[in-house]
Amino acid sequence: MTLPECPEEEIIPDCPESTNLRHHRLRAPAEDGGALVSPPYSCVAPLLAANQSQRHTTDCDLLGRSLVELSSAARHEVIDAAVQYTSSYRCVPCGRKQNTEAVDEPPKIIAAGHQPELFHAGVWFKNFVLADLARIHQAVALNLVIDTDDAKPPWINVPGGSLERPLLKQISFDDPVAMVMPFEERTILNQERFAQFSEAVRHHLQPLESEPLLDQFWPVAVERAQATNNLGAALAQSRHILEESLGLVSLELPQSQVCETDSFRWFVGHVICEAARFAEAYNGALALYREVNHVRSKAHPVPDLEQANDWVETPFWIWSADQPVRRSLFVSREGRRLRLTNRAGWDHSITISFSETSTGEDLVASLQELALSGVKLRSKALATTMWARLAISDLFLHGIGGAKYDQLNDEIIRRFFGIPAPSFFAVSATLRLPIAGIDQQHADRNAIRGLEQQLRELEFQPERHISTQTASLQEVRSVLDAKKQLWQTNVPRGAVSKDRFHKFRQFNKQLEPHVASKRKRLEELLSELRPSVRAIEQLQSREFSFCLFPLDKIRRFLLAIRPSES
Repeated sequence: MTLPECPEEEIIPDCPESTNLRHHRLRAPAEDGGALVSPPYSCVAPLLAANQSQRHTTDCDLLGRSLVELSSAARHEVIDAAVQYTSSYRCVPCGRKQNTEAVDEPPKIIAAGHQPELFHAGVWFKNFVLADLARIHQAVALNLVIDTDDAKPPWINVPGGSLERPLLKQISFDDPVAMVMPFEERTILNQERFAQFSEAVRHHLQPLESEPLLDQFWPVAVERAQATNNLGAALAQSRHILEESLGLVSLELPQSQVCETDSFRWFVGHVICEAARFAEAYNGALALYREVNHVRSKAHPVPDLEQANDWVETPFWIWSADQPVRRSLFVSREGRRLRLTNRAGWDHSITISFSETSTGEDLVASLQELALSGVKLRSKALATTMWARLAISDLFLHGIGGAKYDQLNDEIIRRFFGIPAPSFFAVSATLRLPIAGIDQQHADRNAIRGLEQQLRELEFQPERHISTQTASLQEVRSVLDAKKQLWQTNVPRGAVSKDRFHKFRQFNKQLEPHVASKRKRLEELLSELRPSVRAIEQLQSREFSFCLFPLDKIRRFLLAIRPSES
């Protein structure tokens, strides 16, 4: 697919050639209030049109159904589920329900995904861009809550103390669990600690920030925690309610519910029936990615899919509520039997017709029966965005990390499905806590750079720092004259050049005692400045959770860099 011309920024390519697997310089902005938007907002309309055109003109077959047909079904299923889910805790925009009842053309969808965490403000920016772009381009904004990922430790870093002696503290909002488990299964172990989290944060943060939006946000989180008893759901739903108060119109749906739709099971059925071919495409794309980018690690950017003894690893997780540990799903085909295993004691067989007339309905029904028995089959990261881009959305919004690894997905889609991958969009931002007096750091940094430059000169050009009186001494003058003469002598590269270098070092060593007192003073000044700069750098991290910021700074920041109607 040819992307529209967008000269303002480098477009993330989706061409199948190997050059498009090269790392792209998508970096978080260094400046406070800066945004990364790639490609620029002006390219969204052409990208939407190109993706829609491609979906209707380049089709492929999945177990007897076209991708166009599955995409239409998937959109209706996902929007219906998202309306039902979102309306369980906040208002759904008027008319949304009526729009989803149509059985012909599904609505245009711009989608994104996020883990249900207290992420930093640069990640939150993506949600605002999503809602704005959907409004501007008359689309549905859909956020997929990636509750199929493993839950992170239940704490955030909170700054405290003072500018002179800052103190970062990990403050927990729940007790840790004994095992790593997906957000979908992660209940809240300590409701009391969860309820007291806001007070603990405020107490530690108070000297640096007195009005975090956590004060408005956390009471809602406590209410959602009591209603759901699920950590990820409580955090995501309360954040989504906060977004409603800020004017964002969007729907949300856990990825676990996407995985329970019939259209997604059809996608799963197609991949596991063609597991060997999928693994070949997947691993081939990975090998090319590593070759192009000179990556030696077999674990980067993701490990290969294993293939051994007729068993093939798939891009899906499997677990059950009574054993909520994610394990890879492996499959093996034996005639009309499809065997599934997690290689940890769970095995299952499905008898299915692989004839040309099979539509895949029996396989989808078998996968549904598996779900009813308590087994949860969920997509891994690349499969999650693969399905979201191919079937659910007209444009998918990534952060920096997702945009980098999804270049790999482009090649997998081309190899396995035989079609070009839809284009995607990448956004991120940098926002720093507005701590009074922190601007002094810039002056201190400049002072440190100046002192370090002087120290370097003392080592390599000490003559610049020797006083006139000292330079007049006979033993000093003879060294200075010899060094000057050596400097004016041109020599070829090689052994003679190396000898010249060592002579310079000898001369500098002889001059060192005459600048020792100045070196000592500079090192003392640096020892005083460096700790304060390092401390302030901790306070200027872009990784602090959005809930620590004052609401007025969030508003000013977003008004300055969000897309406009023009």
